[in-house]
Amino acid sequence: MTGARMTEARPARRPVGRPAKDAASIERMRDAIVAAATRRFAEHGVASTSIDDIAREAGVSRATVYRYAGGRDDVIVAVAMRRFDEWVEGVVGHCRKFAGAGPIVTEAIVWTSRTVGRDESLGALFAGGTAVAASQVLTRRAAAAATATFRRQFAELLAAQAGDLRPGLEPEVVADRVLAVVLERLARDPNASERALRDWVTTWLLPAVLDDRPPLPDPAAPGQPNEGKSR
Repeated sequence: MTGARMTEARPARRPVGRPAKDAASIERMRDAIVAAATRRFAEHGVASTSIDDIAREAGVSRATVYRYAGGRDDVIVAVAMRRFDEWVEGVVGHCRKFAGAGPIVTEAIVWTSRTVGRDESLGALFAGGTAVAASQVLTRRAAAAATATFRRQFAELLAAQAGDLRPGLEPEVVADRVLAVVLERLARDPNASERALRDWVTTWLLPAVLDDRPPLPDPAAPGQPNEGKSR
């Protein structure tokens, strides 16, 4: 064998930061970055996490984070949106345990308050604070999509209790009111006690959405007059 040495062909390694070639690869990379940011936020907090921290956690370059997930605010929003979807699943699952529109509405707000208090990235959505403008960015970019899922699923819960609601009040409207209360109350006082929240909901929200008319008597019940009965 003469001439240049024969070398074994090896597959080329894609350099760190080189753009992925297909949509699935792009989505996988973005998901990996968002998952890394979620872990970092949970361990160190949103305010103490930089793009460099997220890049190290994900095992990629700073440029790759910017390419696939955007800047720091974009990453915060992506994490918050993922947690928002998890919140919707959690709050709806929790409220399925209760019967009656009043308990369902109350538990949605109280359960959310407890959950947000334990999760800073979710708190970015509901209470703002050091997480920036996550809520502001979210409002501009994805508020409609984020709230539509909650509205649909929570309204389905309330539809089964429609007889408890004020006449003419659609379950979707109540779902919107519940979400508005969650956003407003937690932004104003994220550390409100459970008792204070329950008192507020009972005093101010439930009277606005529940039918307070006394139930009509059941004609078939014992002791009720039956005008159609012959004497």
